[in-house]
Amino acid sequence: MPTTPYPQLPWFLKPLSWVVRVIERFSAKWAARALIELMKRPRRFTRPDREQALLPTGERFSLKTSEGKMVAWTWGTGPLVFMIHGWEGRATQMGGIISEMVKRGFQVVAWDGPGHGDSPGFTADPLMFANTLMGAEEQLGSPHAVISHSMGAISTNIALRRGFSTNCLVFMGPGGAPERGVQIIKHVFGVSEATETAIRNRIASNAGFSWAELDRALALNNAPTPLLIIHDADDMDAPLDVGNRIAASWGPAASRHQTVGLGHRKILWDKGCIDRAVSFVEQHDERQDG
Repeated sequence: MPTTPYPQLPWFLKPLSWVVRVIERFSAKWAARALIELMKRPRRFTRPDREQALLPTGERFSLKTSEGKMVAWTWGTGPLVFMIHGWEGRATQMGGIISEMVKRGFQVVAWDGPGHGDSPGFTADPLMFANTLMGAEEQLGSPHAVISHSMGAISTNIALRRGFSTNCLVFMGPGGAPERGVQIIKHVFGVSEATETAIRNRIASNAGFSWAELDRALALNNAPTPLLIIHDADDMDAPLDVGNRIAASWGPAASRHQTVGLGHRKILWDKGCIDRAVSFVEQHDERQDG
C-alpha cells in the first residue's frame, strides 16, 4: 500500500503560514478558527466536455435545503437514486454512473454541493453536505440508493445518523479520517500543539461529538443498510485503510470491491467500477424480486 504524502502549501500562500503563527501568539483558538474557515473554502473547476455533454440530457431544478438552494439535475425514471460528489467535485463528475443508472431504469438526482459547481456559497464541509442530503430527502422522498464519492461518503453517514433513510449505499473512495485533516493542517502550516488541540476541539464541537467519538461516528452506521465500498489501492486522497475501517465497523452488511491503479477519481469512470456499483443497486431493487 502506498504511503499518502501530505500536500505542500503553494508558494503564493506561504505568507498565510506566517500570519497564522502571529495569530497563535495571541490565541490558539483564534488561529484554529481561522485555519478551519480557510480549509472550508473549496476551489471550483471547469466541467470537462464529457460532463458538459451530460447536462442537456437532464432536467435542471433548484433543490431547497437548509444550506440554500442547490443547483440540481434529474435524469431518467424509476426508483430514485441520489449521487453525492466529494470535495471540490460536482454532480456531473459521476456522469458515467448516472448514464448507466438511467439505462437500467432508475431516476438519478445529483446536485452541486454548497460552494461547489454552479451552487451558491464559498464554504463547505461534511456537515453542510449532509444537510443538503437531508433536504433532498425532504423535498423528493427517501431514495432507493445513495452513491457517494470521497467526502460525500462522510456526509451520507452523518445524514444516516440523523435519521436519513435509504435501501442501499455505495461509497466510492470514501474519506473520513478527521485526524488526517488535522495532521495536514499541522504539516502545511507548522502550527503549535495548542493550536492543533484547538482545531480538534472546534471540529468535534461543530459535529456534536467529542474528538474520541468523532472518528468512530464517521465510520459506524447504526442500521444494517447494505453497503458496497469501492476503493483503489493507489488512492492518495482517501487512504485505503479508511475504507477498511468502515467495512470492518459496518459488519456483514458491507461488501468491498478493490481496484489497483485507478486512484481517487478514475474509479468514477471505470467501466468495471460503474458496473459493480449499478449492479449492487439493482440487486437491492424490489422490482427484481418480481
